[in-house]
Amino acid sequence: MNRIARVLGVFAVVVIGLTMPAWGQDVFDPSDSWVDENDPRYYENVFDQNLELIGQERWADIFKKLSDQAEASDVDWSGADEVRQRLIEALDSTIAEISMYDAQYNSDYLNRSNPLNTGRFAEGTLGQGFVGFNGMRPPIVLCMEGAEMAAPCNEAMHPVLTEEQAEDIRYRANAANELLVLLRGDADDAIIEAIDTSYRRWVNFLDNGFVMFPWEIGLNSALLNWDIRTPPSTQFIFLHPSLGVQIPLDGLSDPVKFRAKESLVIEVAGHLWYRGQFLDNYSGVSGTVVLREDLPPGLGFLVRPARGFSAGLNWHFSANEQKQFIKTPYLTVSVNVLNLIKSNRGLFEF
Repeated sequence: MNRIARVLGVFAVVVIGLTMPAWGQDVFDPSDSWVDENDPRYYENVFDQNLELIGQERWADIFKKLSDQAEASDVDWSGADEVRQRLIEALDSTIAEISMYDAQYNSDYLNRSNPLNTGRFAEGTLGQGFVGFNGMRPPIVLCMEGAEMAAPCNEAMHPVLTEEQAEDIRYRANAANELLVLLRGDADDAIIEAIDTSYRRWVNFLDNGFVMFPWEIGLNSALLNWDIRTPPSTQFIFLHPSLGVQIPLDGLSDPVKFRAKESLVIEVAGHLWYRGQFLDNYSGVSGTVVLREDLPPGLGFLVRPARGFSAGLNWHFSANEQKQFIKTPYLTVSVNVLNLIKSNRGLFEF
């Protein structure tokens, strides 16, 4: 029993000895378990310290304070001061960039934030899983003791940091990054809204738009322009066949003359206009030729006041030798069979 107890005791000492260094190096872990939310360098506390300046959008002044605080840090930076200076240079570069931006674009962060390098302080991992800030030039890597042989910590530009040094870098860089996220927040929201609008427009166009035959796709591709932001807001119709039902116009008032007859409707040429914020509806007009088995061809027009409904008038030639038009026109209702088919048309490629 004593031997077992001694073995277990030695094992416990070894385990504790192996885990204690890890407990002391939490700041080097990519997780956020190292964060002390009461630390004044924590980004939410930095926000609180600069609420008035944030409200006034005085971003250059805020980053000047961050740079001054990094310069006056009470952390012992012996052996790795070049890393701190790299952070300060990145903060100063941000100040210069924001100041130039304010002068050129009059602080229009909503519509003109693209030129800003807002990812400079974004945190990630580098090399063999080390916490790093690759957006800075040169980058900063939080290299811990014992990792000198692992890339990129085996490079002279990435010296080993104490836990206090790593915390100082990480707190201040995280705060700077969160401030830049806040700066571009309205612009990000506008971009997300634009992407959502674009997505919904394309879904409507592909799944609910007026279906085209291959020759119509070729014609519209040649005549119209569109991009990823929005599908075309107009569309040409050319030699588009569909099923139709015809009723003599006088049959609407005289039940004796009411005779519905199937027909083939060919939209020779027409045009559609999409409308609505997400282009979820359309209207249009087309010139038509209607073919029936019991009458000569008829000429006329078709109107689409809204998606899913189309009707028009056609005048058929008479069967006599003079080929005159029949006096009474026919009401033509078109049924586009392709539009009735539910399919993932967005996956089709032509």
